[in-house]
Amino acid sequence: MPKITGPSRGIKHEGSLTKLGYKEHEPTKTRHRALGKSVRKFGYKRTTDKLIDLQVLNKNRNPEFSHVVKSDRSWLRGTYRPSSVRNR
Repeated sequence: MPKITGPSRGIKHEGSLTKLGYKEHEPTKTRHRALGKSVRKFGYKRTTDKLIDLQVLNKNRNPEFSHVVKSDRSWLRGTYRPSSVRNR
């Protein structure tokens, strides 16, 4: 069976970030707190995949939110990225 790639690979449970407090209109601090919870619950890789999927799915439908997700991904990378990946 071929490996699943593309935008559907990370969102297996729709709304899982929302349940942790990650919402479009929340302040930056609240969204970052929710991403921290997500990293503890799902891990860095899975959280990043979920954010990539959100960014791609909202690229045309809601471009402002897509930019917010992109900046949150950048913050997540700087804050939670495993050190083994940073040193490559």
